[in-house]
Amino acid sequence: MIKIKRLFLESPPASLHIIGAIYLLPSLLLYFVSEDLKFALLLEGYSFLESLKNIWFPSAEFLNEGGLFRPIVSTINLIDYSLWGTNAFGYHLTNALVHLVNIQLVYHFSLRLFKRVDISFLCSVIFLLHPILANSVYWISGRTDMVACSFYLTSLMMADKYLRGMDVKYFILSQASFLAALLSKEISVTLPLAQVWLILYHRCILERDISLKPIINRFISSSAFVVALFLIYRLIIFDKNPFMIDDIYNIGGIYHYFINAIKAASFLAIPFGHHNFEAMVYEYKLYLLVITIPIGIRVIMLAIQKRKELGQEIVLFTLLLIAMLPLFKLAMRWYMYIPVAFFAMFIANIICNLWGRGNVSKALISIYLALNIYGNLKNYGIWLDNSKINRTLVSQVVDYIEHENKADTFVILNFPAKINRTATFVAGFEELIYLKLKEKDKKIIRPVNINHQLDMFPTAINYERGRFTINACESSSHCLLGSDRQRLRLSKLSPGDMIKTSVGDIFIEKTNQAGQAIRVLLVMDEKYLNDNTQYLFFDEKDELLKQYLFYNNIDI
Repeated sequence: MIKIKRLFLESPPASLHIIGAIYLLPSLLLYFVSEDLKFALLLEGYSFLESLKNIWFPSAEFLNEGGLFRPIVSTINLIDYSLWGTNAFGYHLTNALVHLVNIQLVYHFSLRLFKRVDISFLCSVIFLLHPILANSVYWISGRTDMVACSFYLTSLMMADKYLRGMDVKYFILSQASFLAALLSKEISVTLPLAQVWLILYHRCILERDISLKPIINRFISSSAFVVALFLIYRLIIFDKNPFMIDDIYNIGGIYHYFINAIKAASFLAIPFGHHNFEAMVYEYKLYLLVITIPIGIRVIMLAIQKRKELGQEIVLFTLLLIAMLPLFKLAMRWYMYIPVAFFAMFIANIICNLWGRGNVSKALISIYLALNIYGNLKNYGIWLDNSKINRTLVSQVVDYIEHENKADTFVILNFPAKINRTATFVAGFEELIYLKLKEKDKKIIRPVNINHQLDMFPTAINYERGRFTINACESSSHCLLGSDRQRLRLSKLSPGDMIKTSVGDIFIEKTNQAGQAIRVLLVMDEKYLNDNTQYLFFDEKDELLKQYLFYNNIDI
């Protein structure tokens, strides 16, 4: 016991590894969710080196239709697939290891800023436990932000080392890390602003040195060179507009920017999970109170702050705002990973500096961490439940297809896409099934998915003369287009709309106020109404895959 206590007191990085490993161990039990193995089907049939070439110098076949080009993350995915195949354990192990690395980066970066082990340790623990990070840590495809954060923080640490010793090798490493961050995710484009702000902090607050121009010019010019390299690389790859992502982030107007900013801030400020009251918060705009009240209190307390502590808070708050800039365009929970790193530093700094090391500080820390742990337990429970459903779905579909020798086409009807705002398989299900099938000539089609916002409810399906009526049953649920959703890119529907899919026509019969379909009529193409096509549905009440037999109009 004494040795363990000494380890925690004398070696905070080691203790962080232990705490982080214990916390992340249950994540290894999770399964694949939406889009996790979508990339793998493209790489099937190629050697490792051929796949690597297709990642870094892709032909048109390998280019993402949305213009997303993240070769470093794709390389990590390739290594995982080469090692683990369709075993989800290995992929979640990689995510856990990347998160552990980032915990250490947060610790060491904050230690360089604060020179206090207690603040740095608390920063890392808050970063480890923040519930909003579940979407990045538990979702294999969400690792893009994690990997980008690794290079983002590394770049800032190298910049900090350069500013303290003016050793050129750290300057080079800082800019090389910036390029790596861009090649991991485009959100890292804000990094030069963070570097410049770090320079201002060092020179103006720490050293009282106003000779900034040469150093700032050096970072700005080198960052511009890195961005130019990145854009030229993309231009060569895509052979047109190097960004190619305008349609993905096509959200405009001051109102949208404001709402997204507040939404992102609420993700940070609410420590105990969003699934319990997200609908209430967003419907009534109570997040404004969540954000403004603590900020108002803090502004009042700034009057009694020491200058150094105030400087630390200003630099951290500004770094947080810089990291959040891309979220003003599009705020999603899985985009919050990098901002949480700076938010954790900001909160830890306030708690420790405002209330010191006394009982009040300890009580606040305990309460805050307890709320985070509660939120994490709720999040993990949802992800675990969805993983069990996903595993059941995949195993049942694979087993059924491999033992059904007569059919060559399998149409899956009311497939659950999201449950409790957490994905099952909105996309990528077909790819996973093909990877697991021994017979590769089978065709799997999902014309309609069901999105359950809060919980699972049995979905009503009626069949008559080649027509399926699919009813989401609950106002909190709605129907989604299946395999064709990304191609069609529909956002709002109206009763009477007709959508052509790969297996027939979908008629929108009823929508909710948000323009989401809650009852659709699927009219099948006649060529699929034969014994070569099997129609399957997921019975949500029993959580079992079942089959529709049309020849006697009886379902089993």
